[in-house]
Amino acid sequence: MLKAHTHGKNVLMSVLLITLAALFPTISTGNAPPSLPESPRIVTLYQGATDSAVALGLTPIGVVDSWLEKPMYRYLRNPLEGVEHVGLETQPNLEKIAWLAPDLVIASNFRHGRIAPLLNAIAPTVSAPTVFNFKTTLRMVADATNREAYASQLLQEWEARTADFRQQIATKLGSEWPQKVAVVRFKSDHVRIYTSGFAGSILNELGFAQPDTLQSQSWGMKLSSTENIPVLDADALFILLEPDDPAIADNYRHWASHPLWQQLSAVQSGRVFEVDPVSWMMGGGILAANAMLDDLYSHYKLPQPEPTQHQACLPAPLPSWGADFMLNSVAAKSVGLLLGALLALSAFFASVMLGTTEIALSSLFGSLAHYDPTNIAHIILLTERLPRAVIAALVGASLAIAGALMQTMTRNPLASPGILGINAGAMFLWWSRLRYCRCTRPPTTFGPHCWAHWWRPYW
Repeated sequence: MLKAHTHGKNVLMSVLLITLAALFPTISTGNAPPSLPESPRIVTLYQGATDSAVALGLTPIGVVDSWLEKPMYRYLRNPLEGVEHVGLETQPNLEKIAWLAPDLVIASNFRHGRIAPLLNAIAPTVSAPTVFNFKTTLRMVADATNREAYASQLLQEWEARTADFRQQIATKLGSEWPQKVAVVRFKSDHVRIYTSGFAGSILNELGFAQPDTLQSQSWGMKLSSTENIPVLDADALFILLEPDDPAIADNYRHWASHPLWQQLSAVQSGRVFEVDPVSWMMGGGILAANAMLDDLYSHYKLPQPEPTQHQACLPAPLPSWGADFMLNSVAAKSVGLLLGALLALSAFFASVMLGTTEIALSSLFGSLAHYDPTNIAHIILLTERLPRAVIAALVGASLAIAGALMQTMTRNPLASPGILGINAGAMFLWWSRLRYCRCTRPPTTFGPHCWAHWWRPYW
């Protein structure tokens, strides 16, 4: 009881400090306290900080949600099992952070510069300039938690691996080294090329060069048209795809099937590599950096040095989204369309032939070719069943086209009429009919007077 009361007072004080920080925003973010417990209660507010904490043997009490593989990247799920989530990297939940009562908050000026006084009011806060430099993040977390020796060991192992990679690839490629490479990320409606950031800095450290078309760009370029494909020309392309987004896979297939794509040097030499976006971009820490280096060893078929401790936390390989997948996808769609057409055709003929009076298929064709007004089967077919089946087919086709258009416009494969309010509009119309009009049976004919009578209001 006393413990709960004390915790409530701490939370109340934290909220009060947040309010004071909001009124006086000139409070500095400050540094970590000179001494922390051996197992400090830390909250990490960006992906690289979470990765670095795990690499240093720390288990945060609060982390932000991952960008992909929500709520947390697969390679971090085991060490972070049961850890509280405190919102998004771009919008952390300050109340939940205060409730956790951390000893230290790890943030970044790039993401959290505006709320730095509020974070410092909750707990001592250390903040990195950016979220992309994994070495800076690792050293900052280590310095704040008295784990400098662990960080030095991890960085020494990294330096040894990068030196080994540079030596091996220079020997293997010879005069072709250094290669010009591009990191290309496909989105549903455009393509991005990255020259800096997490992956770009690691590639530069390893000795790779940038394509001539990108050397004057800051972060990279955004391409919206396949006419810009020649900008991607490089000795090797590293493709980032999000495996759970079919719209991105469709866009990649569209670009990869273009004639200009086939003219790229990387395509002609067979050096288009699909890589994990988590380890190449989203992870942002020393563990993700080592996973990215593992990918480079694998893609260039270079033997790796002896495995180190970091490999215990590496992410599992993701399924391939290459040409085999795309071919299989096209074949699957073709088979699905064929089966759907056969089922629709079978349902059409069944609705025409089956009923209270069973009618042979020959009678259907006979009624269309040589209609006999005295033949009962012909009368039933042309006045009842055939119009009903044709109208049902047209309505179904219209709904299918409407759904396809809606999903295309919203770029959402799960889009439904509810998104645009169609369902709500229909329900409102029907409610208005029940509320304000006589509840008589709907008309059985299409005369205007019949419908006017059906909708006649109470007043």
